[in-house]
Amino acid sequence: MTYTIVGGGIAGLSVAWHLARSQAGHRVQVLEAGELAGGASWAAAGMLAPVHELEFQELELLQAGLQALAYYPAFCQALGVPLDTTGTLEVPLDTEDLGYLQRLYRFQQAQGLAVTWLEQEALRTLEPELSPHIQAGILARTDIQVEHRLLLPTLIDALLHLGVELRPHTPVYSWASLGAGSTELQTNQGSLSTNRLILATGCGLPGAELQLPHKVYPIRGQMLALETGPQPLLRHSVRIRSKAYGPAYLVPKPNRLLIGSTSEEMGRDTRQRAGGLLDILRKTYRVLPALYHLHVQDSWAGLRPATLSRMPCLGAVAPGVWMLNGLYRHGILLGPYLAQQLVAVLQGAEVPAVLRPFWLNFSES
Repeated sequence: MTYTIVGGGIAGLSVAWHLARSQAGHRVQVLEAGELAGGASWAAAGMLAPVHELEFQELELLQAGLQALAYYPAFCQALGVPLDTTGTLEVPLDTEDLGYLQRLYRFQQAQGLAVTWLEQEALRTLEPELSPHIQAGILARTDIQVEHRLLLPTLIDALLHLGVELRPHTPVYSWASLGAGSTELQTNQGSLSTNRLILATGCGLPGAELQLPHKVYPIRGQMLALETGPQPLLRHSVRIRSKAYGPAYLVPKPNRLLIGSTSEEMGRDTRQRAGGLLDILRKTYRVLPALYHLHVQDSWAGLRPATLSRMPCLGAVAPGVWMLNGLYRHGILLGPYLAQQLVAVLQGAEVPAVLRPFWLNFSES
């Protein structure tokens, strides 16, 4: 039996990892149009934050995110990658946003989430470098983070150790289900056949976009990395809420601080815009003035794969063909857990209730 995963981001690599660990004797291969883990997964910030990612209309996504968060310690332990469990703060950008944050806090409480309201003094005790104009915030101790730029290469090494065939720079241009457990792919290296195909392409590369059964749209996010040295300005990740100017975040990493991010529908253009970076710097500087003196280490843009509903989609789309995509701003969080559940269903398990709102309805019967 041959399993072929198209897409070498966190979702596709996680599918390959779960397959290789549970399907001994079967061939598992990953075809990636560019560099392995070189797309949206690499461009992310590594936040595992289902509580502070919550929007009022996303209760089904919240439940999936909580399940994904609960799975992460076992996933990282198996790979030998540590988690940063310090927690996450959410703060208003301006006084006008304080009422919105209070409403969000009440909503989070109503969902039974472990959140704490902090007034200014308690907030500044946790993070002394926050601006004095920040009057209050929400602490979610369960919203944590992972160093994704350690996780991804570690995952790739684990796949090689398990005997998975990793084929970067192998774009897939088309696929056709032939029935009888066979699907044919057309690649830049010719045609190949597989018994099970999993489409986890994300947005794909410009010029190598594979036609998907369910359309995925690129949402560009720009970010910066600032040099901090061994003494970080922040211990907690800080998310910023602003009704007028949109959200932003600051994520402390070893020797650097990630700040972001924009959310732009600009097609597949990954060039950075001065205006986008300026928006990020304006918002984050207002919350953390001390970043003014930090050196810029790097800046980049990535394309988040989003469906029209902004919800993930996974499940069977044709005989022997499955899809895992549309993870949007939740890729690092959801990828490993959704991969685990997809592989379990491939092996005959029932679709868990928490994933049914996102499960595709095609039946192979």
